[in-house]
Amino acid sequence: MSVTGAAEYRDASAREQCVLVDEQNNVVGAIARADMRRDNRMHRATYIFVFDEQRARIVVQRRTDWKDYCPGKLDACFGGVVAYGESYEENARREIKEEIGLDDVALKHHFTGLYTDDTTNVWGDIWSAQFTGDLSDLRLQPEEVASVQWVPVADHGTQAVSPDEFTPDSLHFLRLLLSSTT
Repeated sequence: MSVTGAAEYRDASAREQCVLVDEQNNVVGAIARADMRRDNRMHRATYIFVFDEQRARIVVQRRTDWKDYCPGKLDACFGGVVAYGESYEENARREIKEEIGLDDVALKHHFTGLYTDDTTNVWGDIWSAQFTGDLSDLRLQPEEVASVQWVPVADHGTQAVSPDEFTPDSLHFLRLLLSSTT
């Protein structure tokens, strides 16, 4: 993606209206994504973990360098911030199609949980999908996904890569998901 294209993407993303929620995950309004990030406001997002259970591995993505949250980091899942007026399920289906081109994949809902740290406060809705194809079959969204790779699920999906290279919220929810399914 060109520098101009990246700047246009960042600007459009910053203006997106996100769901603003309270500590109990009740919708309290809408907020521009840039304001939500700047003020670390509580919001909603989906986390879709893509597994190949037969081979005990998970698809991990490298985020593009122009993402507003954890640019260039590895992410153990796909998904995104829920838009105002959008349900968790609508967001999960839209994001998995946009980010890696899976529009006919069965999504399994697991749970909704809270993650907070110094840079994000999010109610995450956790989903999973099965994928046994070749990574080259995926259609990566160049604005958001720089690359994908298979990583063993052992050690919470981070055995082959340093946990410090990952987005902290994706590792948090991956660990919760794996502990709830074992």
